[in-house]
Amino acid sequence: MKKMNRFLALAMALVMLLALCACGEGGTRSISPPDFETRMRQAQENMAKLESMHMEMSMDMSLEMSVLGQTQPMDMRVYYTMDTQNEPARTKLVITISSMGQSQEQVMYTDESGMIYMQLDGRSWQRQSAQGSSQANEMQPDQMLQLFLNSAGSFRETGSETINGSKATVYSGVLGGDYVKQVLETTGLGSTLGEALGTGDAGNLFDNLGEIPMTVAIDDESGLVVRYTMDMAQVMENLMKNLFNSMLTSQGLNGVEIEIKISNCMATATLSQFNSVPEIVIPAEAKG
Repeated sequence: MKKMNRFLALAMALVMLLALCACGEGGTRSISPPDFETRMRQAQENMAKLESMHMEMSMDMSLEMSVLGQTQPMDMRVYYTMDTQNEPARTKLVITISSMGQSQEQVMYTDESGMIYMQLDGRSWQRQSAQGSSQANEMQPDQMLQLFLNSAGSFRETGSETINGSKATVYSGVLGGDYVKQVLETTGLGSTLGEALGTGDAGNLFDNLGEIPMTVAIDDESGLVVRYTMDMAQVMENLMKNLFNSMLTSQGLNGVEIEIKISNCMATATLSQFNSVPEIVIPAEAKG
């Protein structure tokens, strides 16, 4: 179970990164060509007017880990749904993580008072103030928007698809390594992972992670971002190497070498139910 909890912490980091990227797509990036920048700025205005939204994200990861000459193949699947509404301000997240024949589900609500309600695998509810949670803290929209505006990319139109029953234009580009590091540092995920893995602070966990090839689909009629994909293989491989090296060092096992190879780590997020999400009701038992 301890091993599963470590994978849970890692997957939660990825989930938070993806969620932030979804917000970023609504918040736009100052990138070329101008056509894409213009559409993203329009998407920002459109997304800001939404009263509610639904997002589904799936991520499949295939990796091999070698320790002391023994190689262990591992697969992980993360399925994540998030409903958000503005009045009253509430969010519902359901995250299912499967790996090594085990599965965990976490349900999390946030409410207008800044309280987080969490339940793991159908057991008792836990409550925590958002102000004291590294998962919810430091996710300030202004900070995130500035990161996206300052980042540069090479996005270009690469085709069109029908998504949610409507035609959307697809753009492809790359998120640079500096951008990825800034996002992770801004969210406070370093301290979250450090605590979960027993390594203390983040240290150099986010250095030299690499780039993220990405596609973004913008609905032609509504001007809303309706889907994005992220090829996380390079970034996740480097992040896991940094994580395990940091963990081993903190436990005095510097001589142990761990080799990690991730052959696939593709994440796809689809946004829908704009202004039509059913009212989010926090269970009475969650409030205690």
